[in-house]
Amino acid sequence: MEKSLGLKIMKVRGVPVYLKPSWFVLMLVVSLGYGLFLQSLSSSSGLRPFIISSVLAILVALGVLIHEVAHAVVGLARGQKVLYISLTLWGGVTKLTPGTAVSSFLVSMAGPLVNLLFAGLLWLIAGLLGPSAWGLGFLLAAQANFFISLFNLVPAYPLDGGHALEALITHFTRLRSQGVKYTAWVTLMIIPIFIAAFIYFGLTSSMVNLAILVMVCSYLWSAGFPALTSVGNQSSSSDRLRVENICQSAVFVQENEQIVDVASGWDGHSSLLVGSPEHSSSWVPAEALRSAISSGQLNEPIAQLAVPLGVGIPLSGTRLDTLDYFNGAVFSAQQDYYIRGEVPLAYPVVDRHRIVGLLIHRTIAQALYEESSYLRRTYPAGN
Repeated sequence: MEKSLGLKIMKVRGVPVYLKPSWFVLMLVVSLGYGLFLQSLSSSSGLRPFIISSVLAILVALGVLIHEVAHAVVGLARGQKVLYISLTLWGGVTKLTPGTAVSSFLVSMAGPLVNLLFAGLLWLIAGLLGPSAWGLGFLLAAQANFFISLFNLVPAYPLDGGHALEALITHFTRLRSQGVKYTAWVTLMIIPIFIAAFIYFGLTSSMVNLAILVMVCSYLWSAGFPALTSVGNQSSSSDRLRVENICQSAVFVQENEQIVDVASGWDGHSSLLVGSPEHSSSWVPAEALRSAISSGQLNEPIAQLAVPLGVGIPLSGTRLDTLDYFNGAVFSAQQDYYIRGEVPLAYPVVDRHRIVGLLIHRTIAQALYEESSYLRRTYPAGN
C-alpha cells in the first residue's frame, strides 16, 4: 500500500505522511511557471520573480500539510485512528477510522480553520518583510491560504464544508443516509450558483477563468452525483438491510415480572424489551431467556437477564444506516464491552418518538453472511 500512497517523508504523532510524485510536478510548475509569469509582467530578468514564486510554492505546500495534520490531530483527540496522510497533486487526504457525527464535524472544520490562522500569520510576516521578494512571496501565500480556507468551507462534496454539512445533518437526523443525500443535493445545486456567479461578475471572458470554472464544476459533480446515486440505489423498499425489514417487532415486558410469567406467553425466539414504547433502556436476548428457563430460574425477575440497549435508530433507516450501526461510526462510538463482544448489542428502533422494534447486531451479521454466501454462489470467482 505504501507504494501507491507515495514516498513516506515523516511521521506526525505516529501518523505516516506520504508524498505523491505528482506533488513535485506541482511544485515545479508553480515555481517555474508562476516565476516566468511574474517575470513577463515586470520585464525583469533577475531572480526576484522566481524567489517570489518559490516562496509561494513552499508556503502553499506547507499550508496543505498543516491542513491535513489539523484533521489528523483533531481525529486523534476525538479517539479516532489516523491511518495516514497523503499529499497529492490535488491537495491532501487524511485517512481516519469512522467517528461520531460530532467528531466528523470537528475534524472537517479543523483544516480550513488552521489555514485561516496560517494565512493571518503569513500576512503579519509579509508586513514585517516589506516589499521585498520574500515579503511579496509571503503576501501571496497568505492570500492563497485564505482562499484555500474559504473554498474548503463551501458546503459541497468532496470539500471539508461538505463533510461538515453531512455530519451536522447526520447528527440531527441520526441517519447517515440523510446526511449524504442532502449534502449531495446541495453539492449539485452549488454548481449552477458558481456558473451564475462567474457570469454575473464578468469572469467568463477569460479562457483561464473558464478553465477554472470547468475544473471546479467537474470536481463538485464527480463527488456529488455518485453520492446521490449511491444513496438512491440503497433506498429500495425490498432491501433486506433496510431497518424496517431487518428489525424485530417490539415485544415489551416489565422489569418486575418473573421469568415464569414471561415464559408462559413467550414465542420461544423473540428477544424482549424491558419497559414501554415510550422508554426502554435494556433488553433480554432470546438465548438468555431460553437458558434461564432450561436452568430452572423461573422465579427470578426478568430484569436479571437484561442488558443495556445501544442508541436508537430511526425506522426509516436504509442499508447505509444499518451498516453504520453494524460496523461504522455509530458502532465505534458504543461502549467497549459491546465492541469486544462481551455483551450482546441491540438498538431500539424508533418511529415518532416511540420504540417500535429492535435491531440486533448479530442479526445484521447473519444477513450480511447470507448475502455474501449468495453472491459467492451466484457469481463464483473467475466467472
